Amino acid sequence: MRKILLVVTAVVLVATLIVAGCGKTTPKTGDAQKLLDESNKAMQSVKSYKAVGSISMSGIAAGTGGMNITFEMQIQQKGAEEFEGHMLMHSAGQDIEIYMTNGFAYTNEPGKGWVKQPLSSVTDFSKLASPSDISKLGDAAQNARLLAEDGQYYQVAFGLNSDYLKGLMGIQKSTQNLSSEEKKIADAMIQGMKMDGIFKLEKSTMYVVGMVMNFNIPNVASTGAVKMEEKIDLSEFNKPVEVNLPADAVNAPEATGGGGLIPTP
Repeated sequence: MRKILLVVTAVVLVATLIVAGCGKTTPKTGDAQKLLDESNKAMQSVKSYKAVGSISMSGIAAGTGGMNITFEMQIQQKGAEEFEGHMLMHSAGQDIEIYMTNGFAYTNEPGKGWVKQPLSSVTDFSKLASPSDISKLGDAAQNARLLAEDGQYYQVAFGLNSDYLKGLMGIQKSTQNLSSEEKKIADAMIQGMKMDGIFKLEKSTMYVVGMVMNFNIPNVASTGAVKMEEKIDLSEFNKPVEVNLPADAVNAPEATGGGGLIPTP
């Protein structure tokens, strides 16, 4: 199930950056719904951003490993379905660098050098990371509620429904090439998935400037239950992002097979 875990980690990493646009909610308070709606409208104008954060992933079952990732990422929309960006990640003592440009993700794999993959083949990365998709993830938040407010910020908590999580993880597409038994395992993993989040909204812009996401998967093969927590700060909205592909990456060979951007433990 390495492929499934790669899909989970890579998609959650990127999707939580742009799920900030989900604005249609089933809130406990009218204030929370209004705030998310207003933030959704504001985030639709975002063409670029910087994200800095961390991901902690652990298995509850005895003896299962964990994974800790820190990352810095910049993304800029270039056209209706085109974007560019740069990402630096640190995981398991390794630094991983990724450039996204010309429709490809160029990855400098430790000990291997540069390889490239079409963005569309990297766990549907091209459909998740572009700022233009911020406004396309509605109908996902539920039970929204206002946690706190001060002179500069609102804090709004919410959950995400299970149907959204299935689509977020690309379960149907990612399992097309799996055996019947592997598909059963993937279906079992879906049961009981849960994702909750807290957004920090800047009052002056209504942009999402910070978030904490908790993602729980109760049934992962060979692991048992898995928990993931992400903490992300967003900044530099609508500032130009310059992507300069290193010379030794220009002629990088194309990687074979599927997979994600993040190594599993």
